[in-house]
Amino acid sequence: MDPLLTKLEAASLGEEKDDRRKDEIDEEEEDDGIDISDIIPSTSPVPRPRPNGRQTGPKGVLADHAYYKSVMSQAQDARTRAHNARVLAKAATTTTHHEDEEAAKDEAELVIQELEVEEARNDEDREALKQYRQKRLEELQALNAAATKRKQFGSVQEITSAQYASAVDNEWRTVPVIIHLFDNSIPQCRLVHEHLQHLARKYTLAKFLKVQARDVEFDLVESPAILAYKGGVLVANLVRVTDEVGETGFDADKVEDMLLKYGAISEEDIFEVTATTTEDDDDD
Repeated sequence: MDPLLTKLEAASLGEEKDDRRKDEIDEEEEDDGIDISDIIPSTSPVPRPRPNGRQTGPKGVLADHAYYKSVMSQAQDARTRAHNARVLAKAATTTTHHEDEEAAKDEAELVIQELEVEEARNDEDREALKQYRQKRLEELQALNAAATKRKQFGSVQEITSAQYASAVDNEWRTVPVIIHLFDNSIPQCRLVHEHLQHLARKYTLAKFLKVQARDVEFDLVESPAILAYKGGVLVANLVRVTDEVGETGFDADKVEDMLLKYGAISEEDIFEVTATTTEDDDDD
């Protein structure tokens, strides 16, 4: 065979193979669904090899393959950038797992701090209450001690009209003096006297006295009557006590409320006589 003819046939076969290879690459691009114009950035396009004159054979195939790989790489980069853009768009309202853990730790620490503050406040309240109780106990003890040094009475003593002024004026300024102007012929006077005896045993730091109304020239129409002094000054002038407590059937509580209401006595005049106090008085 002519050597020239053989070369021409070989070249023709090579061109056919190159065309088939190019067709296969085009088909693969279509199968992948890639639009080259959408993927390749307009700023830096990858130039397709354009050799001077027709280039076929292995070199042409290699050039086309390199061009294809470059296009595919840029397509992947475009997809990556799009994905990153979507992630960044959600970043304003989305946190990572690590951030969630840190936020949970911070919240737990705040809860612990609030509990510690509340516990500290409770401790302070308990301590304040303890101190208040201790102070109040000391005040009561001091009051009790002072009361033991004050004069105590505990009964209703009868005096004469001649003793009236000295019984009032010569008494300690801290001692209330309660004087009942009574007459045994009046039932209400007898009932008041009975209730005053009960109150005298309760308000032992107050001095309860009684005097015959006729001896001090007191009008019986105003009986029963109670006069109260403190420091020599009249503090309560209770004539016709029955106008306050009722004509009949009144009890000691009503008489006590009346005396407290008008300042004749106060709760500070209450002192319970204990066995220890009695023994101390006996020793004196």
